[in-house]
Amino acid sequence: MKGYDYDLKKRMDINILLMDECLRDQTMDRETYMVRYKELTYMIKQLPREIQKYIYIFALKDYWKNQCINTPLVPLHIKYEQYLLKHKHKLVINNIHFLHLDFNTLPGNKEYILGCQCDFCYNYPREKKDELYNEVNLNKYKFLKTIHCGDDSFGNGVISLDYDDYEYTSYVKGYNFRKDAYYNPINEDPHESPIYFSQ
Repeated sequence: MKGYDYDLKKRMDINILLMDECLRDQTMDRETYMVRYKELTYMIKQLPREIQKYIYIFALKDYWKNQCINTPLVPLHIKYEQYLLKHKHKLVINNIHFLHLDFNTLPGNKEYILGCQCDFCYNYPREKKDELYNEVNLNKYKFLKTIHCGDDSFGNGVISLDYDDYEYTSYVKGYNFRKDAYYNPINEDPHESPIYFSQ
């Protein structure tokens, strides 16, 4: 089974990098050997020194021009940047809680988080979801207690520096814990509800 970030780890694996460098060196040695014993090389060596320099400069210019055009110059960090953008999309657009991203919590250690739309939370039993939503009742501080961010620990945020204004500021700004919320009606039977008007 491949773990998370397999492609990123593979790109940074020192053994693979060293093996690629070794293969490049072997290819270069083989190509150099082939060029050294070509008839064209022998003929160029017979020319005057000045003309050999001009041929060398012309050949190098042509080589680097083709090398720059034909070689994709993708920096090593681009894959990681794309990976981060994908996870930002999950956070902002899909409303997946920061703690439920692949690199934060192992699948076996996940607990249901209100509003989270990851596969684990989405498939959580509806009755238990309703129970939690009724318990929290749109209160931000009760929600924080459900993800174990009580009085002492602010697990996914920071306390504001203004101690008089005791406010929790999450670095997952924009997370909507009210998403997928459900409230039980006042009474099961609408006829027994105080807001039901009979004729």
